[in-house]
Amino acid sequence: MMTWADFKLKFSRYHVPPGLIKKMRDEFRELKQGRMSMVEYRDRFLTLSRYAPDETDTNEKKKERFLNGLHDEMQIVLVNIQFTDLEALVDSAIQMEGKLNQANENRKRRMMNQSGPGNTSRFVEGFSSIARPMTQLLKKDKKFEWTDKCEESFPQLKSRLTTTPILIMPDITKPFDVYCDASKIGLEYHKSPKYIFTQRELNMRHRRWIEFIKDYDLEIHYHPGKANVVADALSRQPCQLNSMIAEEHPSLYQEFEQFRLELVSEGFLTSIELQPTLVSQIKEAQKGNASIDGIKHRIAAGKAPGFTEDEEGVLWYNDRLCVLADSELKQVI
Repeated sequence: MMTWADFKLKFSRYHVPPGLIKKMRDEFRELKQGRMSMVEYRDRFLTLSRYAPDETDTNEKKKERFLNGLHDEMQIVLVNIQFTDLEALVDSAIQMEGKLNQANENRKRRMMNQSGPGNTSRFVEGFSSIARPMTQLLKKDKKFEWTDKCEESFPQLKSRLTTTPILIMPDITKPFDVYCDASKIGLEYHKSPKYIFTQRELNMRHRRWIEFIKDYDLEIHYHPGKANVVADALSRQPCQLNSMIAEEHPSLYQEFEQFRLELVSEGFLTSIELQPTLVSQIKEAQKGNASIDGIKHRIAAGKAPGFTEDEEGVLWYNDRLCVLADSELKQVI
């Protein structure tokens, strides 16, 4: 009587060459997603895993091996999520891949709108050669990969478009028009008073304004700034205290000028409180976090490629500081 296990062993030895099994096992150990889609990577993973049963005999081993073959940006997100089985992990990875592809498509459209012969390219000498690494990303059916060449060309284009001769200082020997507010302080925005009367829900600042002006018989109409070429200068003339002192008390004005003092008609007192820098806040937030501690344990086991822990116990991914998915910290950033 022959058992099923003995039958499979004899059958595989007779019909499957020994070198084929070793080749498939080695390919499984080196399997990476690369240019494959998530569905293609899943199918290839399941096919090759049959040749290495000792390395995928548990659910945890399957999930760990599958994660190690994913792209870095997907590993960072999925490694801290607990999945019940490999199928749940694959479903989440497929959904995440769809979001990343959509984000890349949106980025391509923005780049196409911001570049091209009809925009600022005619002002930059050698624009096509400088922008070639980025324009290659816009080709159809080409995977969006931000390479080192793209990283080099982007700041170069940015520098060309924000420095002379693209942006130049005006020639004061030639006539030109200057549009400014009549208060001689700056351009202002006057649409908010009308805005508060049309809202169903108001914040506390708007409510205080409503309570203040409700006792007055008035109507507020918004007048666009472009239609108001000459504003009411009489009602908005600032108090020229420095000029008055220069005329009435020239000696005092000279002392003010020597000490670089200036009188202002309106002002407010503020206090400065020292707070930790943004980097310090990010480092402080990592302390005691369960996800960060989990990655540190994976580093110690050699199962977290790309992650490092410095002498201060701060977690880095390559040369980038790891930021927690904290709502307050995201708001600060």
